[in-house]
Amino acid sequence: MTTNATVKTEIIEQIDHSLRALDERKFDELRSHFTEDVAAEYPIGHVHGIEQLLASTEAGVLRYARTQHLGLNYLVDIAPDGERATAGWNQICHHVHPEGDVFTVGTHCQAELIRTTVGWQVNHTTMQAIWTTGRPPAIVEV
Repeated sequence: MTTNATVKTEIIEQIDHSLRALDERKFDELRSHFTEDVAAEYPIGHVHGIEQLLASTEAGVLRYARTQHLGLNYLVDIAPDGERATAGWNQICHHVHPEGDVFTVGTHCQAELIRTTVGWQVNHTTMQAIWTTGRPPAIVEV
């Protein structure tokens, strides 16, 4: 029997795996974390669909020498049907420019997830920048 605690752990692990994939630059692994029609709203733009999300994410991460994304303070709510959930968390994102200086941003993230045949997947996500420090990236259209 799957309990709410088990589902919450699955969702938090899914989010943490996607953050680790970013930092390890395993962009293909991100595909399984999102639905085909995912919508994402980030401080540097909005994307729709898995292909646009993957292209935008890869371009954003690869402009840096290294990154480190830390998720914390997860709050997960499961819908009564057990097939949908929402998650909110704080995230601290460190981005090391090729020259060595660091841009850091503290964010609040929200996600709507659905249970699929491959597990929990995000179908809508938002990231709101709360604070920044350091030199921000130049905006590049993808």
